[in-house]
Amino acid sequence: SCQNTTMRRLLLVPPDALPARDVFGRDLHPRDYRRYLGQTRSALAWDASGGLYPNAFAALAATLGDGHDLPLYLPAHYPDGDPDHLRLLDYGEAVAACRDHFNARLRRLIHANAAPQTAPPPDSIEHRHQPQIILGRRGRGKTTRLAAKIRWLGGARVLVVTPYRSNLERLRVLLPDAANCLFLPPDDALNRLPPAEHLVIDEAASIPPAQLLALTAHYPAYTLAATEDGYEGHGRSFSLHVLPALITRDAARVYRHQQALRHAHHDPLEQLLENAFLLHPDDTTPPAPATLRRVSRDERAHDEPLLRAIYGLLHQAHYRTSPDDLKHLLDLPGQSLYIAASGADVAGVLHIRHENPLPADLAAAVIRGERRPQGRLLLQQLLVRTQNPAYNRPLARISRIAVHPAHRRQGIAAALIARARADLAAPLGVSYGHSDDLAAFWQALGFREIHRS
Repeated sequence: SCQNTTMRRLLLVPPDALPARDVFGRDLHPRDYRRYLGQTRSALAWDASGGLYPNAFAALAATLGDGHDLPLYLPAHYPDGDPDHLRLLDYGEAVAACRDHFNARLRRLIHANAAPQTAPPPDSIEHRHQPQIILGRRGRGKTTRLAAKIRWLGGARVLVVTPYRSNLERLRVLLPDAANCLFLPPDDALNRLPPAEHLVIDEAASIPPAQLLALTAHYPAYTLAATEDGYEGHGRSFSLHVLPALITRDAARVYRHQQALRHAHHDPLEQLLENAFLLHPDDTTPPAPATLRRVSRDERAHDEPLLRAIYGLLHQAHYRTSPDDLKHLLDLPGQSLYIAASGADVAGVLHIRHENPLPADLAAAVIRGERRPQGRLLLQQLLVRTQNPAYNRPLARISRIAVHPAHRRQGIAAALIARARADLAAPLGVSYGHSDDLAAFWQALGFREIHRS
């Protein structure tokens, strides 16, 4: 029962206090973190000497089993710069221009982490043959619930699909006698389409939508589990685009699980992850904005209500809001952020990335298709699409623009862009997925189309 479980904690420790083996960042590379998802870990330790890798840290911390602590070595200072910054910076940007706001804020939240409470046990699923979809955050025991569904199906032939080997292995462990199950990755399943009476898919949000829709069309009896977390943006896309299609087409029944099977409700580690990485920011309805203003990195790092309001609005507008994105927003140079707000109540956000010219020889290599340095999305697209070196110049790319639904069609987006135009010397530009509505939106704001692919 969740009532008697022991809480988990995140502990800041010196490096010599870490275990002798299996420490992420020292013995295991955080880049490989997806291999370890889908299973409950009885131990997890992290050495951030080589960078925290926020996406990996947040995802794996959620897999730690009940009653275990997570020791973290987070250096107070990196003499050569935070390796996360080196990984996230655009080509040619100076690591010395970065701030350390993200890690400092994480330290503050760890020290301030409140004592937990207990709460009711998890909810349950009524098993059925018709399409079912299990949604929840990472660490909610969705794989365990799929195994229970497969056992309920008895001897029926079941095709089990997941994009991650770790999830396949976890299901095999949970179902040691499942001779009726065929385990396949998505590509193989779609190519072979083997006979099956029921389709089970784990981590469905990580499968390309076209593949997922094709598989569920071929196997009308199915059960899916999908993670709604914002670590990489897959879950948000699934909820917005794939889920409505499955509900409309197949009358799929959806179950949302808020309570974890792994650990207690109001678990201190989970609360800390939520707060530190803003994994599920609240959607709010702000009052009419009173002012337009620019928000510095320092202000957004030290004004927690304002940061939460900004991130919540970006999340509400369906932008990716991963832990890595948050570190970029707080720490990295080459960006400007404008808001329309009344105090910490934010009705509009405009985020701009400053793209500086490349060295002439590198720009020529980009035009020839020989190089693709990190960053400078708009500048490189213009060079490649137009083959014109004149576009190797300072540009201000609109990365994100969001206005609260209650305040749309009131000129807020236009006012934010006008303020940015007045502040910035470089011309504003944007790269977006084309639709007639979006094209009309940008043209109404004074932008002209240079290229469409």
